[in-house]
Amino acid sequence: MAKKENKPNNGAKDKILRTALNHLDKVKINPKNKEIIAYFVKHLAAEDLTKDRQSKYIYTTIQISRRINNKDFTKLNKDSIEDLVGGINNSDFSEWTKRDYKII
Repeated sequence: MAKKENKPNNGAKDKILRTALNHLDKVKINPKNKEIIAYFVKHLAAEDLTKDRQSKYIYTTIQISRRINNKDFTKLNKDSIEDLVGGINNSDFSEWTKRDYKII
């Protein structure tokens, strides 16, 4: 008898990513930031990041947009980014969550 392969449930992974993309479409953040996030997700897919990771980055970048009061990502300067990172470092987030925010 042939061994059954353990394949990931790609249908569930697709649904998770679709849900994140639908959330991005509906969320009230700066429209320019939405465009940038959507472009970023295409880049992540091209880099072969998992759908789970792409979904996490969607939600995290939405939160980043909110933390900067929906200021256009392209208009951030060094001080704005230092304020953002300082706020993340001083938050009650777990070290892993802080790491994820800073990676993005």
